[in-house]
Amino acid sequence: MLRGYRGRMITRTRPVVAFTLLLVALGMISGCAPQAEPEPTPSAVFASEEEAFKAAEETYRAYNEVFNNLNYQDLVTLEPLAELSTPENFALERKAVSEFGAEGIVRGGRAEVEWFRPQAYKVGESLTAWSCINISATTFVDSSGTSIVPSTRPKRYALEVVMVLYRKQWVVSETSEMEDPSCPPS
Repeated sequence: MLRGYRGRMITRTRPVVAFTLLLVALGMISGCAPQAEPEPTPSAVFASEEEAFKAAEETYRAYNEVFNNLNYQDLVTLEPLAELSTPENFALERKAVSEFGAEGIVRGGRAEVEWFRPQAYKVGESLTAWSCINISATTFVDSSGTSIVPSTRPKRYALEVVMVLYRKQWVVSETSEMEDPSCPPS
């Protein structure tokens, strides 16, 4: 028997014991509960920035090659682009090609990637590059066989290319024309 303040007997009641056991049990359970998952951070798919840009350039050159082999009247020839583009970019390209095909436009010749230069890189996410495309050998004719290429068309043009990682490979998200003195139009 324990004696407490003023000599009174200390007794433990069932609610106090039950509450204490509950606290101990909760402490044990929370110690075993899994911790909250940390926010995922982009992981590096490539060993270096140089390797990332090399893979991106290979993808971009393959993307350009699809257009070199494109038949506007046969959309099946565009299908390889689906593996090299974001779904949104592919939808835009498909729409444009469909419109050209409906108008009877025929493309000939080849566009050549003269260079592809790194500009920005976010590990595990995206990259931006600049490219110079030589289009001097490409032709476009209408359904009557008449060229629709303006006489003022430049022989080269510079592009800003934005790529993103999609299923652990680079795909083209967007391309836009830009001015770059190192890619002279003529």
